[in-house]
Amino acid sequence: MYRFLITVFISIALGSAAIAQSTDPGAKAGEAITDSANTAPKNYTYEGLLALGHGKYVAQDYTAAMEAYEQARTREPAKADAYYFIGMTLRAQGDYQKAVSMLTSAATVAGEDAPKMNARALFVIASTWELAHNLDKAKYAWIQYKAFAKLHPECNPFIQVADAHVNAIDNRNRQVSDYAKVNERIAANAEGSDNSKKKE
Repeated sequence: MYRFLITVFISIALGSAAIAQSTDPGAKAGEAITDSANTAPKNYTYEGLLALGHGKYVAQDYTAAMEAYEQARTREPAKADAYYFIGMTLRAQGDYQKAVSMLTSAATVAGEDAPKMNARALFVIASTWELAHNLDKAKYAWIQYKAFAKLHPECNPFIQVADAHVNAIDNRNRQVSDYAKVNERIAANAEGSDNSKKKE
C-alpha cells in the first residue's frame, strides 16, 4: 500500500504543472518572486505548489510538504487536491486522527464533481483507520467507500479490496470474541477449582 501511494505521488509530481511565469515586470526571466515568510515563491500556481509539495513529500521533508500544500489550499480552497495531500502528509507523520479529518474534507470538497478524488479519499480514510488500529471505524469506512464506488464505476473502484478488508476485520473480531470467551471459561473453571479446595 505504501509503495502504491508513493508511486501515485511521483506520477502526480511529474505530471503537475511547473511554476507560473513571473508577473513582476521587474523580475528577470526565470526568476521567482520569493516571500521570506514562505518557502514557495509568490508566483507559484496552485499546481506548482502541489508539485513542490509532492517533491518534498517524496523526500520525506514533511514539514516543507505541509507548508506547500497549505499554501495551495489557501489559494484554491474549493479544490480537493490540497486537502487530500495534507491528509496524506499527516498520515505519513502518524497523526491519523487529523489525517482522517483532512481526508474527509477532501472527499466533501470533491463531492460528485470529482468522483475519482472522492473515491481516493474514502479509500485512504479506511486504510488510515486500520493503521490507527481502529477496526470498527475502518470497517465502516470501507463500507462507505464500497457504497460510493458502486455508484461510480468510472473511478475503476477496488470493491473486492474493500470486501476483503471488511471480511478480514470481521474474522479478527470473531477471533477476539472467541478468545475472550475461552479466557472467561478458564477463569470460571479456575475459580470453581479454588472454591472446591477451600471446602475440603
